[in-house]
Amino acid sequence: DVVGQVIIIQTKLNREITATLRDAKNGDSFWPGLMIIGLSFLYGVFHAAGPGHGKMVTTTYFLSRDAGWKQGVAMGSLIAGVQAITAIVLVGSLTLFLNLGPAAITQNGLVLEAVSYALIVGLGLVMCLRIIQGRDDCCDHHSHDHTHHHDDGRDHHHSHAHDHTDTHHHDAAPTAHSTPSTARNRWQMIASGIVVGLRPCTGSILVLLFTLANGLFLIGVAAAFAMAIGVALTISLIGLAAIGIRTGTQHLFSVSETTSGILRRTIGLTGAGLITLFGAMLLMASARQLGWL
Repeated sequence: DVVGQVIIIQTKLNREITATLRDAKNGDSFWPGLMIIGLSFLYGVFHAAGPGHGKMVTTTYFLSRDAGWKQGVAMGSLIAGVQAITAIVLVGSLTLFLNLGPAAITQNGLVLEAVSYALIVGLGLVMCLRIIQGRDDCCDHHSHDHTHHHDDGRDHHHSHAHDHTDTHHHDAAPTAHSTPSTARNRWQMIASGIVVGLRPCTGSILVLLFTLANGLFLIGVAAAFAMAIGVALTISLIGLAAIGIRTGTQHLFSVSETTSGILRRTIGLTGAGLITLFGAMLLMASARQLGWL
């Protein structure tokens, strides 16, 4: 029922955008153009709540690995931004430069979808391999050994397993030890966002085609980015919800470090496996739609 209501709202917004587009073409006022941009933003919010837009991959990604709210917002924004840019490049290049029609644009959009799904499969397999090898961030333990300098100039080795009552001078910033893991996590998140976002947003393609046909392509570009902001809002909220669920679950259960490491590895491997499975299922459906199977 919820998805059905979302689709109804999308349909109404689509009609409003089309009607406002006629007003923008026939009049000299800039208000219809601003209305198109505003309606596109609302369309993006509800459009992202429907099927697609990498919500399943995003949710599984953040449920299966440690991440903060900044990463949740960044990944949602990256997915939406790449989708908008892909749609603009697709419509602009195929229409303005190659003079192809809407049918050819849709067909090429489906090919990009298939490429995106294939890359999702590859991403999931790489994540599985890294977890099995113990090189993924979800396998890192949070306790580290550090070497401190006392005032006597000698190096003393301490573990975080016990409390320190003496005073130490730290030669390095506290975050230095987490830098490699943080960098890996950041690049993996960026790669995931680009791979998922490579599939162009169908709503953006439609708006761009409508505006291009009526000689208002620049308004279409602005509308595509406004739609991306709406999509980013919805996907980011979904990512933050997944992060909240994972964090809350971690606080509810207190387990030993060994058990925690096993759980992190198991959950991470399960999440990576699900991402691979989702990508494979979507790839097969896309290939069948394109007549490749």
